[in-house]
Amino acid sequence: MHGHGRYSGGATCLNPPSSSLIGPILIAWTIASGLLGHSQLVAADATPTVAKPRQLHKVGPGPWGNLEYYVTSLKPPESLGDRLLWPQKPTEWYFPGLLPPQCKEKLLATGIPAADLTWVDRFEESQLAGGRTTLFPPDHFLTKLSKEQRGKVAALLRTWRDNRVYWDPFIVVDGTPEDWFAGEGISTATTKLAASLCYARGTMTVFSDVPLVIASIAKPEERRAFTRVLNKQAAIVLRMRMGKGSDPATVMNYWSSEHRRADVLSILEGVTDSGEVELLDISHLLPPLARKLLYTFPGPSARAAGELRDCHWTSLNFFEENPGKENVDLAGFVLALKEGYASVKQPLQFGDILVLSHAETNEVLHSAVVIAENIVFTENGGHEGRPWVLMKFSDMAAIYVTEGKLAASFFRRK
Repeated sequence: MHGHGRYSGGATCLNPPSSSLIGPILIAWTIASGLLGHSQLVAADATPTVAKPRQLHKVGPGPWGNLEYYVTSLKPPESLGDRLLWPQKPTEWYFPGLLPPQCKEKLLATGIPAADLTWVDRFEESQLAGGRTTLFPPDHFLTKLSKEQRGKVAALLRTWRDNRVYWDPFIVVDGTPEDWFAGEGISTATTKLAASLCYARGTMTVFSDVPLVIASIAKPEERRAFTRVLNKQAAIVLRMRMGKGSDPATVMNYWSSEHRRADVLSILEGVTDSGEVELLDISHLLPPLARKLLYTFPGPSARAAGELRDCHWTSLNFFEENPGKENVDLAGFVLALKEGYASVKQPLQFGDILVLSHAETNEVLHSAVVIAENIVFTENGGHEGRPWVLMKFSDMAAIYVTEGKLAASFFRRK
């Protein structure tokens, strides 16, 4: 295998229906142009099957050995609290290329009664500048919206990426919204308000009305606590159960990338020969960079140095010992795939890159790294509030599936 060189950049495939990674959410083949030649559709209603915390779950059989996992949650360290703190400012809705009357028509089309939209006609709550209308919905309007109305408005707003918190909302991964937003230092009133503002996006429960909740919190320490809970992420802790039931040679071949990673062979041979190790955390089998990043958040120094890493940087540098420091644009990511990778189908291997794209426009939305069966290594978001984690493919795909369809493609280093 030839190295593709260091990737100093970033931006922001599917198998036959029997593929264990994709499972039941595959629905049909699609032939995309150019780079995404081997791809398959991901249903718009792809259902995340989030596992319950503290419960042990088994991964399907395969050359990766006997794997099992449990789910935990990660909150950003307190040192990131102030950097992640949402600014205290009114809610803003952006409508590029539309005039205020056109914005009102769009909102009326979501089913909101005209009597509830009179505020759009007031100058102080509607501004037009630079070819973009900005609306400032009042708090009483926002709290009055039903869950269904809120979801429809959010679907409208994420038409434009200017509305970042609607295009990329905060996800309630497990339990009820009340459980998810509860935490040390957070009042019952804040928890109830945040929970009441949640809405459905596909099969997920999500939250976007951050400014409204932040403005309701008087104490700075509670705002910091809420910000940490807001950025809480679910993550899989994956481990291998040693012993009977799997062929040691096959397992070593899979995790060592066909014997090209001698360090992995050493540890697998060691624990196999000892016969005393019952469970091996998969982090020990990851390449050095991934092992270092797993379950961590980008530190404050990363932003200061202009070195925040995104999903594409993560994917292309997965095997690199000395990765590039800077992200590049999407064109750089696509070029790196074309020059250093081959489009592949089943069977997948450890370290293959998975690229999610819009099925109709071929717009690349996200990338991640295949670990085993339906588990991927991913960084979702490219900012300080998003850690590097292991996730189930269906959970990750559900983040990016909206009204349209996703296509996924796989690539392997040449």
